[in-house]
Amino acid sequence: MIQSLNRPADDVSVISKHQKKKEEKLFSLRVTNTTVILVPKSKFNQEYAEQYRREKMGLNY
Repeated sequence: MIQSLNRPADDVSVISKHQKKKEEKLFSLRVTNTTVILVPKSKFNQEYAEQYRREKMGLNY
C-alpha cells in the first residue's frame, strides 16, 4: 500500500496497525534464495512454492 506524504502521522499508524493485523494470519514461504512471499496456512507448503516458481516467476528448476 502506497502512502501519501501529506497524511498525518496518526493516519499512517492506524493503517500500519491494520496491515499488521492482516499479516498475523500469514506465513513466510521461501520460494527462491532471494524471494519470500506471505501466504495463508493452506498454501504454506513446498508444492505451492514450486507452483509459484513455475507460474508466477517463470522458473523451471
